Amino acid sequence: MWLNAPLRTSAHSAAEHGRMELAAQVAIISVMQPSFAQVVQYLLEQGADASKRNASGDMPADEADDQEIKQILRAAASKTVD
Repeated sequence: MWLNAPLRTSAHSAAEHGRMELAAQVAIISVMQPSFAQVVQYLLEQGADASKRNASGDMPADEADDQEIKQILRAAASKTVD
């Protein structure tokens, strides 16, 4: 068990304790994981070119479904084109 804070009290059954511990671990892990937007931003910082076009003539922003990622990619592409 890597969660140091004891969650079990005399009022909690072993099953309740297990569910509480799992919920705490899931919450911690979800906070630690980067969002896709953070990953895209990191790749751009490492030199990814958001202005490159594919065989259909589309740029990455044209292919992205997420609006936040579209904005990040459009901003990066406009800096590259300028």
